[in-house]
Amino acid sequence: MLMRKLSLLILCQLCVVFTLVAQNRMISGTVNDQNGQPVANASVVVKGTTIGTVTNEAGAFTLSVPTSATTLVISSTGMTPVETDIAGRSEISVSMTMTASDLDEVIVVAYGTVKKGDFTGSANQVNYDDFKNRPILNPLNAIVATGPGVSTTAAGGSPGSSPGIRIRGFGSIGADDGPLYVVDGVAYNGGIANINAEDIETITTLKDAATVALWGSRASNGVIMITTKKGKKNRNTLSFKLLQGYSTRGLPEYERVSAFEYYPIMWESMKNALMYPTTGTGLSEAAAAQAATDGIKAQLGYNTFSGVANNDIVRTDGTLNPSASLLWADDLDWTKDIMRTGNRKEYIVSYSGGNDKSDYFGSFGYTDEKGFVIRSDWRRFSGRLNVNTEPVKWFKTGLNVSAVINNAIQACAGIASGYVNPFFFTRAL
Repeated sequence: MLMRKLSLLILCQLCVVFTLVAQNRMISGTVNDQNGQPVANASVVVKGTTIGTVTNEAGAFTLSVPTSATTLVISSTGMTPVETDIAGRSEISVSMTMTASDLDEVIVVAYGTVKKGDFTGSANQVNYDDFKNRPILNPLNAIVATGPGVSTTAAGGSPGSSPGIRIRGFGSIGADDGPLYVVDGVAYNGGIANINAEDIETITTLKDAATVALWGSRASNGVIMITTKKGKKNRNTLSFKLLQGYSTRGLPEYERVSAFEYYPIMWESMKNALMYPTTGTGLSEAAAAQAATDGIKAQLGYNTFSGVANNDIVRTDGTLNPSASLLWADDLDWTKDIMRTGNRKEYIVSYSGGNDKSDYFGSFGYTDEKGFVIRSDWRRFSGRLNVNTEPVKWFKTGLNVSAVINNAIQACAGIASGYVNPFFFTRAL
């Protein structure tokens, strides 16, 4: 009798299992964007239920759904949700489109993030996608000419040079007029070029007076907030980026007269000034011509020709002495000796990922840039580790560290009239 009861119990259990399997069916499919590229981590949910899954890196998914299910809802950040009919189907293919209005809905502010529609201040935000294809060594170059209310001056041609930033005009004559820089919520006083642009998620410019309430008097000239990248949950990503390029002077050298042309032109100028002075009576044309011939060397400071006397460089008829020959064969073009074709090499490797409770992002970058002026070089090794975890709802912690090693040699072009300025030196001497 006992064996018979056990047999009956096993049969009943098998019947229950069979009934459950018969109530579900499998649906598989792929999710792509409007360009045919796979959409990873898209949410696929049976409409009206909590039954769902996410797509893998190839945009594919497989889901067990009730036989009564007729509609799937597919959604992804920044894309328009799609509802598709699955009645009588076992395979589907879905195409999603970007939602332009969603791309700029969230703004990073001092106290976290806020929807753009709820933000009452004045701000401008630049995302990584806006500058990811630009060869940027200093991240501040990413916000030049990106929005109203921010006055910028172009950076110099030296590698790593920073543009001038004025957010709220000139707040003081003697004090600093630059904005406050905040990196991941912490005031930052280091060089902005020490931050690898590939590690940046967003750059937000806060422009109104409300920033003073958030950061105090340090924010009186505005705030530039830089937010670095974090790992995305349930999405492990390994990326490698290689950039290679060349740099030359942006504006070509203007045309100039040669030494053989310069002396006669200056002689003509001296003669006319002696004939027609601003006050008093001028000399006759013959006297002025002779005086210009005698004083041309003193006027210019140099006699760059061999075989001619200082008072016989330019004849009294305004022509150069035919015996004149340059002491230097290159016609005094000194700029060609300080300029070159610069080059830039940059290598970045990063790995990110996470799960429901933690996320992580790590990167290492190497940049080697040589400017178009000799001895204007910048070599940088950078690394960053960003880890966040929330083991329980009431406790959240993390680690955000970065390290950088710079070896920079920059030409002194900031002092316009200094002899250490190569551009001034090649023109003034």
